[in-house]
Amino acid sequence: MLFEPLYMKAGLDWKKELDALEKIKKLSNQEKLVMAAQKAPNAKVRATAAKRLYDQTLLTEIAQHDPELSVAMAAVEALSDQAALAGIAKTHRVWEIRQAALKKVTGQAVIAHVAKNDTEARVRYDAVEKLTDQTLLTEIARHDPHFSVRRIAMKKLKKPDQALLADAVLHDGDSFVRKIALESLTDQAVIAEAATKDKDKDIRVAAVEKLTDQAVLTRVVRSDPYRDVLKTAAKDGVLHAAFKKIFDDDCLGYKDPYRDVRKAAVQKLIDPAVIAETAELDNSLLVREAAVKCLSDQAILERVARTAYYYNERTAAVEKLANEAVIAEVAVHDSEYQVSRAAVNRITDQDLLYRIAKECRDPMTRLRAVNRLTDADWLWEIKQSDPDEDVRKAARERRVAL
Repeated sequence: MLFEPLYMKAGLDWKKELDALEKIKKLSNQEKLVMAAQKAPNAKVRATAAKRLYDQTLLTEIAQHDPELSVAMAAVEALSDQAALAGIAKTHRVWEIRQAALKKVTGQAVIAHVAKNDTEARVRYDAVEKLTDQTLLTEIARHDPHFSVRRIAMKKLKKPDQALLADAVLHDGDSFVRKIALESLTDQAVIAEAATKDKDKDIRVAAVEKLTDQAVLTRVVRSDPYRDVLKTAAKDGVLHAAFKKIFDDDCLGYKDPYRDVRKAAVQKLIDPAVIAETAELDNSLLVREAAVKCLSDQAILERVARTAYYYNERTAAVEKLANEAVIAEVAVHDSEYQVSRAAVNRITDQDLLYRIAKECRDPMTRLRAVNRLTDADWLWEIKQSDPDEDVRKAARERRVAL
């Protein structure tokens, strides 16, 4: 060749390389493109030329033999011959090239072969994503060595076998596979085992949410390691001291790996005695609060509203109390403003609202009571005597508005 084209020269600096690439992009002569794709020293030039080739046999040869990944990848992208793509997807030495070829393969037989036999999990994953054979998906979901492949196979099962699901829930080493299997599992015995024995908290919670067996739910709720300690403390009248001791030991629910599971379980319980026991004796504030929200026994709700250790529990109890006289007592005497304000919002009786407006220590609670009073004389009295300026102003404005 008398004058060697720029794109066929070695050792191009970046400017000459850009010029060479531009020339290749404008070439339409297939013979020159073949020469550049096969023999150009610069890999970028070979790759750019390969993308513009039509010859499927030549593209297959480049994909199989070019030492540069980018060039082989470009050849695969230009390939459309399904037989050639299948061969590359099954046998190429480089997994990235197999993966690229697989994305263009349409035949399920080839996809199945790759899903079962490829040594790279990322390639098998892509194959399983394209796979439709439910029997093979079941086999892969059970036996593939890589968790990500088992996950995608499990997700693609349309009507998964219950035996497969049970085996996965009980024995698969990946928590995501277990959770996916659990979603379609119907066997209550296996669900109960997962709810009580799985090492992953999220799996136990998910299992509890599918449980219908009240005996198992009760067992889960009573799994609190401090339950016996607190029960003894309650009998001895030192329950608050016991809660404080647990809290001081930095164990009050925050480090309890089972609290979310018990919370999920108590929300499904129907036994009022177990719910009441949990509302008063569980070591976790979150679990007790959830139990209080499930309570219907007014006597227990009153006790919780008056004596529970944390204001969250007392507030939850106040929200469910029916006796306005008891609610007013809580509004007047509770040491936490959150409880008093929640209580006053539940009251409609004018005498009780007047009492709160006069006796409650929290000025915002008194103000809320004032805004619901309808007696002008009472409002005049509060306007004259309340120690808080905002409450006096509210009483004055309320009286004028009547």
